[in-house]
Amino acid sequence: MKLQSEAKIIPNIGLGGLKLRAKITDIQELLTGLGVSKKGSFRIISPFEVAYSFAEGEVEATVDIRNGKIFRLTAQKGYAGTFSV
Repeated sequence: MKLQSEAKIIPNIGLGGLKLRAKITDIQELLTGLGVSKKGSFRIISPFEVAYSFAEGEVEATVDIRNGKIFRLTAQKGYAGTFSV
């Protein structure tokens, strides 16, 4: 899987090639080495939430670790995709 910082933003579906409600195992290749061998970072927000920022932070995915699913996707500064309805 490759992150696409120019992909359309589709409400309640996804952005950047990532989809809401996808399991973290579906994107694990994006997470392996994050902040070490790959650009990006992760942070624990609460005991049950972890936010992963990819590349230069253009896309952030927040995961509920209780069920392992993405519940929030955020386009940040530098994201080139357009909003689509």
